[in-house]
Amino acid sequence: MYVMTGPYYDPNATLEGPLNKRVPYVIPVGYWKIIALKKDNEVDAVGFLFAQDTPATANHCWHMKSVSEIEKISGLKFFEALENLHVNDNTLSSEVGCADRLGLRYCLFELERFISALLLVK
Repeated sequence: MYVMTGPYYDPNATLEGPLNKRVPYVIPVGYWKIIALKKDNEVDAVGFLFAQDTPATANHCWHMKSVSEIEKISGLKFFEALENLHVNDNTLSSEVGCADRLGLRYCLFELERFISALLLVK
């Protein structure tokens, strides 16, 4: 089993004032996590993307993303050094408790986010 995690940054972020008057810094907007199992020439994987302010009590299933989505956001390429390897995205979803990600609960969450976004526009 492989577990990888790291920060992701707003590509338009500017450096904050020097930290302890030494080095300028950028605060990550969130972090990603990938869990993977290698089997022969395949990797079963599931990824998650969390905003910096995601509460610890949040349902992790609502933050599930594909490895390719996380690669795009992070600018990293996972499993690139392993030749002839096929990555099966989100195949571990049931093992991490997200079997019904595309079920009713997830659809309700997406609807709630959509309505919240509409209310913010007004």
